[in-house]
Amino acid sequence: MLTDLSTLDMGFYVEYSKKMRTCWEKEFAEQIDPLLMRAFYRGKNKKQVESGQLYNQNLNSREHFLTMSRIFQSTNTILPNLYYQNPKIMALPIRQADPSSAALMTSALNYYMKVNFQKQENQEAVMNTWFFGLGWKKIGYRTEFTPKSQDPESVLENKGFIGGVKSILGIKPDNNESKSRLEMVDYEGLFNSSESPMNVMLDHKADLRNCKVILHRIPRTLYELKNFGNYDEKTLQEIFDKMSYKSGSRLEDREIDLMLNELHIQQRNGVWILSWVDEHEKPLRYDKSTSQSLGLGFEPLVFSNEPGVRYPVSHMKVASQIQENLDYLVTLLIRKIDGMRNTLLMNEKILAPGQKRAIETNKINGIAWTNKSFSSADVQQLNSSSVSNDLPYLINLLQQNATEILGTDEQTIAGRSKNKTLGQDELANLGTQIRESGMLDKVRDWMIRQAKIEGQLLKQYSNSELHLQITGKDYSDRQTGQSQEEKWVEFMTINNPLGMKHSLQGEFDYDINIYEAIKPDKENLRKQYLEMITIGSNPVIQQALLQNNKKLRVDLVFENALKNFENIGDYETYLESLDSTQVAAIQTQQILMQNGGNLPMSNQQKLIESKSKQEEVAT
Repeated sequence: MLTDLSTLDMGFYVEYSKKMRTCWEKEFAEQIDPLLMRAFYRGKNKKQVESGQLYNQNLNSREHFLTMSRIFQSTNTILPNLYYQNPKIMALPIRQADPSSAALMTSALNYYMKVNFQKQENQEAVMNTWFFGLGWKKIGYRTEFTPKSQDPESVLENKGFIGGVKSILGIKPDNNESKSRLEMVDYEGLFNSSESPMNVMLDHKADLRNCKVILHRIPRTLYELKNFGNYDEKTLQEIFDKMSYKSGSRLEDREIDLMLNELHIQQRNGVWILSWVDEHEKPLRYDKSTSQSLGLGFEPLVFSNEPGVRYPVSHMKVASQIQENLDYLVTLLIRKIDGMRNTLLMNEKILAPGQKRAIETNKINGIAWTNKSFSSADVQQLNSSSVSNDLPYLINLLQQNATEILGTDEQTIAGRSKNKTLGQDELANLGTQIRESGMLDKVRDWMIRQAKIEGQLLKQYSNSELHLQITGKDYSDRQTGQSQEEKWVEFMTINNPLGMKHSLQGEFDYDINIYEAIKPDKENLRKQYLEMITIGSNPVIQQALLQNNKKLRVDLVFENALKNFENIGDYETYLESLDSTQVAAIQTQQILMQNGGNLPMSNQQKLIESKSKQEEVAT
């Protein structure tokens, strides 16, 4: 275990990181070929990528006719089917934890999910996995302080005119002016950001699951490096003296780009972080991370099941290989059709002066001129032979193969298919659902791993001002079904000066209903709710539930059914809350209508009335 860092140790880590980058270029950048896949997604060809014309291209280029329409459509179905919206994270108490702590942890995790824009971050990670085979999330707890140096524009304003003149003349300020101000916390809380796989390199001596070293390369400016980071002051000053004030501008440090390297090393006693920039190979930071969270703080998302690899292949890469063959076959087909078009054969001697030029300028098809008669007619049309059906057949096979690799079928994408029977379409649709359910399971495990890290970080660091709402949906006892009381809680305020970490006792497990993350099939859900109401209204079912001291909440089922109606707006508009007097009036009105406007009689009144009728009959 290295607790300090010498010059030779620094050189070793720098060389080790260079080997990691070399392995990343060979196994990831060259194999995945991100520019080519981006071109295929946009419907461009390989030639435009090689000539650097991906974003400044000639739209009239006819190198290849076929675009990536099918891949484009299937890619746009990934987010609705895998991550359409944020699911609710549920914390469950397991050891030395009570339901109130679990409800507080649930509320905090879902609060930070909204604050950190996790919908956009997770969607980006899902798309990175789809494109590159690997999506990354970087998780941690961040405390940001106000900038150490003031903006150059406001220096004279803060010092005042006399103070500014003193600084210009080189006069040393008095003791009150020279006192260093305290660092003020500007923001404190969890961060959970999506990182591009183009900036994350893995250990070249281990696979993805057993990786103990991760290199994260982050583009930064000299201004950001100096003001937003806990780095060594001496090394920062060396970098600042080396690279700043080349043009004499006080704002120049905001335009000086640097590449910051963060090497996360997992040792036996914890995770150590080494930071340096490519332009100055001296350590900016080397210390042990105080985080007690699991692992290195990077959570990968992988859709493929290829074991023992560092950089898994993506669905887009495998489909792009077939798309190259598609482009080639379609190009051959277009050239064959173009070379065998219909031609008009004419004898130019039969034309009067000037007619030949008039026909050429107003031609419809190709014209072949001759000086001799070629048949009894002076004008003859030459027809090409029919194009072979082999090429269209091969193109159809490749298109079907591409759609299967991308995890969908033609019926789902285009609403049509070339399958001969309905059973084949159903089988293809079933395969699509199975593939999507497998990817959904990976997304669920990925979300739970993130929740475990975030929960551990909140238990360790959460000491900032928070105002959270605990609702009855945050946690309920599975045995009794009793939910938590709805209330507002606050931390690090006048009413409660303690941080939230003092209220999160014990350990938690986490659960997510991943089907909340995908776009719901509201029509199917509505049918299921209405079917549940029909079954639950059966008197036999109700009596069986009562024998077990249970009843079906038909009102809740109906409210959930209302939520899934399209184009009705807020369903609560159609529900009115009543007090006890209004409920009693409605029940009385129903009783009167059932009895013909008369109040119902008790058993004693019915007995008296029957006796009087009997006496009347007797008399």
